[in-house]
This record gives sequence, structure tokens and C-alpha cells, in this order.
Amino acid sequence: MYQKIKELAHLYYTDTVNTRRDLHKYAERGWLEVRTACKIAVELEKLSYEVLAGEDIMDKDARMGLPSEHALHLNYRRAQKENANP
Repeated sequence: MYQKIKELAHLYYTDTVNTRRDLHKYAERGWLEVRTACKIAVELEKLSYEVLAGEDIMDKDARMGLPSEHALHLNYRRAQKENANP
């Protein structure tokens, strides 16, 4: 099994490094990880996982320490734009 893990790590090394570089290049503050979450959700859906997010899993009124509505809106729009034009 250890050998199989090493083979898979080698196979996906370039993709993994590129993903890490992308996530670090566009670092996001707490509660504003919209772009990151979107990219991860897209990849999971490509692997046939069902991805639940937002109001499907969280009580909006129970969140604490949120940035302003304006900051949230700007990050949502940025993620939508980048996801539409990968």
C-alpha cells in the first residue's frame, strides 16, 4: 500500500503543487474563502461527490465574526467571475 501511495503522489505531484500555488496566490481571509471553497467544490463534483454548501449546511444567523456585507458580496462576485472563466 505504501508503494501505491508513493506512485499516486508522484503521479499527482505537479497538479498538487499548482493547486497549492494557486490557493496561496489568492489567499483569502476568514469567512471570505469563497474562491477557495468554489475551486474545491468543483474538483469534488468532478469526482462525483455531492457538495453541500451555504444555507444547505449552515445557519446563517449563527455565524460570528463576519466581515461586512460589502466585503462578503465582493468576494462572492469575484469567485463567480473566476469560476465562470477558469
